[in-house]
Amino acid sequence: MKPWARIRHLSRLFSEYAVAQAVIQLLGVLAGLWLVNLLPLGEYALYTLALSIFTFLSVFSDLGVSSALLYFRRETRIAHTAFAPYVRAALTLRHGLLIIGAGAALAFMFAVGTDGGFRTFDLSLIVGVLIAAVWIQISASTALLQLRLEGVYRESYLAEMLGNALRLLGVGLMWLASVPLAWLAMLTGAAGSLITGIIADRYPPKFAYDALGN
Repeated sequence: MKPWARIRHLSRLFSEYAVAQAVIQLLGVLAGLWLVNLLPLGEYALYTLALSIFTFLSVFSDLGVSSALLYFRRETRIAHTAFAPYVRAALTLRHGLLIIGAGAALAFMFAVGTDGGFRTFDLSLIVGVLIAAVWIQISASTALLQLRLEGVYRESYLAEMLGNALRLLGVGLMWLASVPLAWLAMLTGAAGSLITGIIADRYPPKFAYDALGN
């Protein structure tokens, strides 16, 4: 590729990334601010507690697995070998780490939640949604990573934007229905991740891996 053509190509990639990230972040901020004003104090406290556990489990279930995929994708390109087994192994490992980390994280959540005066039923309900949300998010983030490893950036941005848009729509439906509940707030995030993963899987990478291991 000629120097000027390469510069134009990189400029286009950067501009698409900048615009996509601005839209993605804006949608996330709008959904977050809406929830701040929508949820009652008690529900928002429960939602914040669940969100902190969600963040912990997302980080714990990765522990360098995504970075390892970057390395193995490069190695498989050099060796001209299949990359799909590494992706399936990464998904299995991340889901396994989620199960391991969930025990300690949820014990902490129940201990703190009970001390905070939350009912066991409310805690159990949001815990179920929380685990499902992290599970779905792992699959969605892996699907996005596959696309970006193959240079399918525009489609990966579209998938992420539509997922965040669905989350914002879900918050709007909560407002219209007057059901400001913490578990529903978590459910909107899970639904957004689910849509992101489904859309990302519509664009199979060059190594012909169907993202969820089918």
